Amino acid sequence: MVIEITYTSGRVKKEVFTNSIIKGEDWLRGGRDIARIVLPESVTAIGENAFDTFVSLTSIVIPESVKEIGAKAFSWCTGLKSITIPESVTVIKGDAFSGCTGLKSITIPGSVTEIKEQTFTDCTTLTDVVIPESVTKIGYTAFCGCKRLSSIRIPDSVTEIGGGAFCGCSGLTSIKIPDSVATIGKDAFKGCSKLEEVHIKNPELLKETDVPKKTKIITVED
Repeated sequence: MVIEITYTSGRVKKEVFTNSIIKGEDWLRGGRDIARIVLPESVTAIGENAFDTFVSLTSIVIPESVKEIGAKAFSWCTGLKSITIPESVTVIKGDAFSGCTGLKSITIPGSVTEIKEQTFTDCTTLTDVVIPESVTKIGYTAFCGCKRLSSIRIPDSVTEIGGGAFCGCSGLTSIKIPDSVATIGKDAFKGCSKLEEVHIKNPELLKETDVPKKTKIITVED
């Protein structure tokens, strides 16, 4: 398969790979100078550390053939502002986008059932997240440190919110917890200093979440 690569200098190069899974070790040289990547339809997975610390990467085309995005696949790609994840992707592993400080928006495809641990940790400019109805779990520290996230819609499909899921989301002003949620982990809202109100049916779930004392807890009736 052939991968089209554009470097920061403007030079375009076509690399030949024999594996259908893109791995981190495939990019031992030159990764920090890559600005754009177009993956061919023959790619089935983006493996662990595939594009880790590609700080100049601003654009990547992911084909519909990709089914999985591995752990730390795009971690600390600080130049990446947005990314389109195709509906073919069913698994996004932990830390996949952690430290993507330039990432402003993300739409999680309806084929994904879990937002795993630290998936978007320290995406400090993230303001727009779309979570589909297919997601049942938001993992440990999934959105921790997303300082500019002011609101987020949690769909009725979610049954579990992990510990520290929204810790350090200092821009978060309100959140509605759907009735479907049965557990919320420790420190889920720690450091959410601007959180004004939480809408929830069972306030007992908030006991160990470290919701700020000033936050208004609004009990949602049936």
